[in-house]
Amino acid sequence: MTIEENLQIPRFLAAGVGFILAFNVYLLPWSARTPRATDLIGVTFLAIVVLLLLMGLRLSSGLSKRIFLVSILLAPMFWHGLRIGKLYALIDAIRWVIGFGWALGLTWMARDKRLRPWLFKGFIAGAVGCVGVIVMQAVGLGGLTISLGWAPQDAVVGAYFADILRVPGMEKNVNGSAAVISLCVPVALGLLDENRVSRLWLFIALATVVIGSALTFNRSSILVSGVTIVAWVFLAGRQSIGTGWKVFAVLFITIGLATYGPPGGWERWDELANLTQSGNFQIRLRSTLFGLDLFFSNPLGMGKAYQVYMENYMRSYVPETTHSPHNAFIQIGLMAGFPLLLGIIWKLGLRIISLFRSGSVETWLSLHLFGLFFFETYLAVPTIISLVAWLIVQPFTERFVNNTSFIRKAVKETGN
Repeated sequence: MTIEENLQIPRFLAAGVGFILAFNVYLLPWSARTPRATDLIGVTFLAIVVLLLLMGLRLSSGLSKRIFLVSILLAPMFWHGLRIGKLYALIDAIRWVIGFGWALGLTWMARDKRLRPWLFKGFIAGAVGCVGVIVMQAVGLGGLTISLGWAPQDAVVGAYFADILRVPGMEKNVNGSAAVISLCVPVALGLLDENRVSRLWLFIALATVVIGSALTFNRSSILVSGVTIVAWVFLAGRQSIGTGWKVFAVLFITIGLATYGPPGGWERWDELANLTQSGNFQIRLRSTLFGLDLFFSNPLGMGKAYQVYMENYMRSYVPETTHSPHNAFIQIGLMAGFPLLLGIIWKLGLRIISLFRSGSVETWLSLHLFGLFFFETYLAVPTIISLVAWLIVQPFTERFVNNTSFIRKAVKETGN
């Protein structure tokens, strides 16, 4: 059997893992409390590592210390969840622990130069699948997507201008779905910087994000994607903006927006002309400022209890609203306190700074996530929790190896 034939199964598995990380199905679609596919895969990764540890393998001291440190930072979130005494209050904390499994599994696959492109191509394909779900919902097949486990039973479906239906996609809220879809852009940019894919993959990612945003009428994800692209044009691969095909990519997006209008139609963006009078802006501002006040009053967090305070405050301002702080940094601060918030900012920040030297999937993902976190409470989305856990636990210096032959070696390489 040739080397290429030996690699077929590992590559298929890596692509499948990447696909499911984006196309995060609901395992028990008939249940409102169903776990996600990322939960099952993360637990599987953890079980494999535990089994190998029992067989005598050891992780490196550096990796063990990082996992131990993040575990300590998660302690307040568990403590607050136990105080509330409800399972829902512990879900996010449990998913962070499951994120350790994703951190180990993704580090192993992403550091193998023969699996890395398959892993992230699978993720882009999963994002395309997410847009397919949105299309199904837009044409009236929302019930089928729920039955198939491609959408939650409690998905938020509303109407916007001119009674245009905003479909939720695979997440509970349309904003979460648009955010997950937008992650294929930094993944494609990183693969290009690493010379692992052709330019076609970037155009697939861009088309996926533009179509997804146009159908969900989401603004934040397309804005952050635009900022990420602009940063890449000037920084990526030490190439100047004069690179012809980069200019074409930017012009393609610009002309498209000018011709067909931005997501949601120009009426959504007209609010930007007078922000102080925008109802949406006022709600976001009030919820964010109240969230900040809660955070400064509770520097070690308060778990899911913050949602009760937030809802009571916002309902006194706008009846029947359930708005969150619209900021993932404030969200994680309220959930787990300042220490975990600082750890996330520190690790993402270090990777962003490294963009001035070279670009990679990890660095562009860090920049993109950092931007997204200013708009919504995205650290409740399992896909994003898994990715952030990976980014803050894995070794900072990427070293790609040929290492698909045996999992014993893979675990050792993960910790180096």
